[in-house]
Amino acid sequence: MKRTWFAVAVLAVLAIWAAIALARANGAPASRTGAPVVGTAPAEGLCTGCHSGNAVNTNGSVTVLGVPPLFRAGTTYRLTVRLASTQQNGNASRTWGFQVTAVDTANGQGAGTFALVNASQTSLVSGSGSFATRQYVNQNSGGTKGGAASPADWQVDWTAPATGSTRVKFFVAGLAGDGSGTGGDWVYTGTVASTDTLTAALPATWGQVKAQYLK
Repeated sequence: MKRTWFAVAVLAVLAIWAAIALARANGAPASRTGAPVVGTAPAEGLCTGCHSGNAVNTNGSVTVLGVPPLFRAGTTYRLTVRLASTQQNGNASRTWGFQVTAVDTANGQGAGTFALVNASQTSLVSGSGSFATRQYVNQNSGGTKGGAASPADWQVDWTAPATGSTRVKFFVAGLAGDGSGTGGDWVYTGTVASTDTLTAALPATWGQVKAQYLK
């Protein structure tokens, strides 16, 4: 009987570790971009929850390239997440990771939809609870770019919301890892904003409205 319970306990532990390994293979858990309170949504966590010990945004940066200053409703844009860091220079075991989401600044809900460009390097994850309307794109195990020099790039497609959103912010977190667990890693955060074309075209003052008709 004791051997049976021991075997069951071992199998349970292995199952838990397998689940954890699978989750990490798809990148960080959802809602780890470090996004602040937006609308009714609370602040998100950050990768430092696991990868702690170093100051955030030290000798590096992460950003989202290709975000249009003005987006057109329903249009798809090819974006590039770029992570650069000098903290792992010379480390042949270095790894890279990221998580990005798009948020409507009026209410904190997810804005638009993401689609993977390279499923062998990135994964799509849905938020839950207060972040249930948000989508997240992470690197997966094939996208950690082990040993690659800085900067590390990943691509993702984003389709702007068809209606309702006038201003969107992209929140992104990046991780420069040393390839040996959660210690010795460096975390970075970034934000990029985009406004819909209709809102941007509206004059801000009555004088500007009159000026439009006097031209």
